[in-house]
Amino acid sequence: MLRFLQAIIIGSLIPFIAILPPIIHFFTGPIGPFIGGLIAGTITKSDPLKAMLLSLGITISVFLYFFIAIVVFGESLSLVPDDFSLGGILITSILFIYILGLSLLGTIIGGYNSQKNK
Repeated sequence: MLRFLQAIIIGSLIPFIAILPPIIHFFTGPIGPFIGGLIAGTITKSDPLKAMLLSLGITISVFLYFFIAIVVFGESLSLVPDDFSLGGILITSILFIYILGLSLLGTIIGGYNSQKNK
């Protein structure tokens, strides 16, 4: 269980690390959830059920980190609207599905490769 939680934390921090480097973040940022899922799946040697749970945990953790960042830096962010309208819900839903899908793909591939190398 501890390894599972460690994999979720590592897998959810990688998208943020991928966004940080200037200029290359245009390339590494969009594939960050996939890389995080790949590493998390490799750490846990996940089967498809574990991969689904890992990717859901990674996605929820990423959104928790975003929420904390908005609360802490919300006054200085001009991107955050005062009212969270239908557009905000739509963008959030698309991002949730995007991160969930890429992290799921990464955890399945990482788990498959780590089980194949036993």
